[in-house]
Amino acid sequence: MKDLPDHTLLADCLRKLDAPQSCSEAQGYLCGLYCGQGHASLKDWQRQVLGPDTDLDADVLARECAGDLEQLYDVTLVMMEDAEFGFVLYMPDERHGLPERIEALVDWCNGLLLGLSQAGMADFGSLPDNVQEYLNDVLEITRLHPDDAGTAGEEQEQDFMEIMEYVRMGVLLLMEELRPQPVSDSLQ
Repeated sequence: MKDLPDHTLLADCLRKLDAPQSCSEAQGYLCGLYCGQGHASLKDWQRQVLGPDTDLDADVLARECAGDLEQLYDVTLVMMEDAEFGFVLYMPDERHGLPERIEALVDWCNGLLLGLSQAGMADFGSLPDNVQEYLNDVLEITRLHPDDAGTAGEEQEQDFMEIMEYVRMGVLLLMEELRPQPVSDSLQ
């Protein structure tokens, strides 16, 4: 399996293009679409991430970003289907400060909720209780502010890692709960 594209490079590329989404938000958005619809169009997703007016034919930087986004798309969908739970959130690594990683997690969660909404899931009240609880928690995470990190110590790092793991495992819950079940050919 290919690796995810370098987060810092893609983040810089999207920033230079004034893209409407960060790269963490882009993966969250993709996950929301995929969980909500069972599929996601690469071209439509790229257009949403880069902005509808981005001209891939005329802009070299936009083409470079589109290539990295395609890699993010491919790897993310493979990870989401991984039976070994190999899915990871596309986030800045530990070399980045905790406030920056909190901001990326907030972006990621915003993207997930946007993707689910775009997939037609505007009424979360009709979803199973465990999914509703998870989505309410994700909504709460979107209200975090990078300044909430306070002094980044070992305890804050551990709390952040636990929240990230919760969000990661929740995506797998969404996949399990929202994906249409195959219809059996027999009535066993």
